[in-house]
Amino acid sequence: MLAAILKQLDTKEGLRAALCMLPMLIAYSLGRSDVGVPLGQAGFLMAALPLPLSRMRRATNGVIFLTFGLGLYLIGGIVVSQYWAAIVFTFIVSMALSLASGWRLAALLSFTFFSVYTAGLNATSPENLPVNFLAFSIAILWATAISMVPWWNGIDFSKQKLPDEVSRIKTGIRMGIGTSLAFAISGLFSFSKMGWAPSATANIVRFDKDVSEKRAQLRVIGTVAGAIAVGIFFILVPNTIYWVFGAYVITIINGLTIRINKWGYFPFYTTVILILYSLADPTKTIETTTERVAYNIVGVVIAYAVTIYGFPRIFSWVDSQKFARIVKGMEKSK
Repeated sequence: MLAAILKQLDTKEGLRAALCMLPMLIAYSLGRSDVGVPLGQAGFLMAALPLPLSRMRRATNGVIFLTFGLGLYLIGGIVVSQYWAAIVFTFIVSMALSLASGWRLAALLSFTFFSVYTAGLNATSPENLPVNFLAFSIAILWATAISMVPWWNGIDFSKQKLPDEVSRIKTGIRMGIGTSLAFAISGLFSFSKMGWAPSATANIVRFDKDVSEKRAQLRVIGTVAGAIAVGIFFILVPNTIYWVFGAYVITIINGLTIRINKWGYFPFYTTVILILYSLADPTKTIETTTERVAYNIVGVVIAYAVTIYGFPRIFSWVDSQKFARIVKGMEKSK
């Protein structure tokens, strides 16, 4: 059985993950722990994204990530201190990303960008925003350069079926309502990380109800499993010097098991993020882990109550055909 599992491991993806996370490892070795979170988060996201077959498409993805994606990061970092403005922009960003999923060049990246936006919401202070922005940029540039190596396996996205406009608008509204509410609750109860609950909601909402429900289940299981893994890791490895290496190894494991891991990257991503956030203040490790689980559950509950089940009832007066006619009417008026 072990031999069968080892045979299914994707060594190329494991190596690519290791290379994508190198900037984080180098930063910590040079004593720059202040940029560990953005370097690690960007490195993990880039390593977890499937690569297109075309190297031109890989380069295009990197450029879009650096401009569109990091533009959202800056928006999040700027509006987070303006409560009402942040609620409005969270809705607008959700709509924009859902609409962008119909653009073939950005379809692979669109929903991933909400994690980048919420990373801006989680920025400690406006003073840290420029440094974190540069760290994200370095990690993305490096990962894009690495992806140019023709040795990596790629996926043909040219025949990928894109959602129609009506589905994109309805999903954007659902996600916008859910994420805005999640941010509003985060601010109302003074959550220490304003982006975690909205990120959980956005990560769940997709075009199909069954897919959304499955992602909600995976988010809960992945978050709890990641938190438990972090707790065990911190007990077994109390010396913080080795924590960054733990995050590095866990990212590699995510790459290795990408073909056989039915639960997605959630457990690994949660574990890596919690380790990196804990490195900033090891005395608050338990508090940070508890908050991560609690805030994610808030986001999941909102996704269930508002976007998966609530939305169809709230907007029951507008059936799909009427909604389609409204969209077509808007197109004719252009």
